[in-house]
Formats: sequence, structure tokens, C-alpha cells
Amino acid sequence: MDEKSVLSAKTLKEAELEIKDRDYEVGVVVGRNGQILYKVVGKEHSVDILSKIVKGNIFTHNHPGGICAFSQGDIVTFIADGGYELRVVTRDGRFISLKEKLGIPSGADLAEAFIDAGFNNVNLYKIADLRAMERYGRGNYRLKQINEESENIVNEWFRENAGKHGFDFTEGTL
Repeated sequence: MDEKSVLSAKTLKEAELEIKDRDYEVGVVVGRNGQILYKVVGKEHSVDILSKIVKGNIFTHNHPGGICAFSQGDIVTFIADGGYELRVVTRDGRFISLKEKLGIPSGADLAEAFIDAGFNNVNLYKIADLRAMERYGRGNYRLKQINEESENIVNEWFRENAGKHGFDFTEGTL
């Protein structure tokens, strides 16, 4: 790992440790040289960022609700803004990352494939709701279980498909 990558990793970890426990979304743009370029406070379930700042850089944000999965908005915005890496962190320190593979042109095909797979927020929760009912029985499941199902469904799709579209998908803990 080169010096810039080490700086970026250190800066990302520090930023994510700082934002993970917030009750609202916070977005941080980190340059690939390890510099924090921009920080923005969002709402309970969203954060808006200027696309010109994201282009070619790393965008990380927290999900206060605890779902460690990308939303359709996360993916579409990241692709449209030409980001290098998209990250999500949760209160318990889990994170996911979607990073452009070097030398492989990225494009809208990942966002299009994600949408074609039915992963808008409404469909995702319908799928998770049905799976939770199958697993726990009607009336015996809770929001936490639905959220876990949602996270599993989305992340399973990324594990299987990110590489086909020029991206690396990783999961871990801080």
C-alpha cells in the first residue's frame, strides 16, 4: 500500500469513528491523498452532497438506522457523480465499500443493473418483509429482522455482481 492509500485509510477510519453514532446522516468526502475535502450534515435518512466534490474522491456516510447496505439513491448518485469509492458505516462499526477497480472503466451499468434487480427502497422492503414473514411467521417479526433481511439481500447482490461491473465490494468493521 502506498503512502497516499495509508493516509486515506487512516483519515477514513477517523472520520467514520466520528460520524457512526450520530442520529442523522453525515457525509464526508475524502481525497485519495487522505485529505478531508468536505463534510455535510444531512437529515435522519439522507444526506446531499455536491457532485463536483465527489468526482474522483471517496464519499463515506453513516446510516443511523443501522442498515449497512447501499440505497438506490446512494448507488445512482455515486455513479452519476463519478466517485472513486462509496462507503457506509453503522453505529456498531460495520462498514461496506464499493470502489472502482483501477483500469476498468466504470459506468452507469452498475446503477442500471441494481435498479433492474428491483432494489429501490420500496421493493427492497417488500422483499425483506416477505422473507422475514417466511422465516419468523406472520406477526412474529420485528423491524430489526426486516432490516437485517434487507441488508442481507442487498449485500448478497453486491457480492455477486459488483465485480461484473468494474467495482470491488468489501465489508468489514472499523
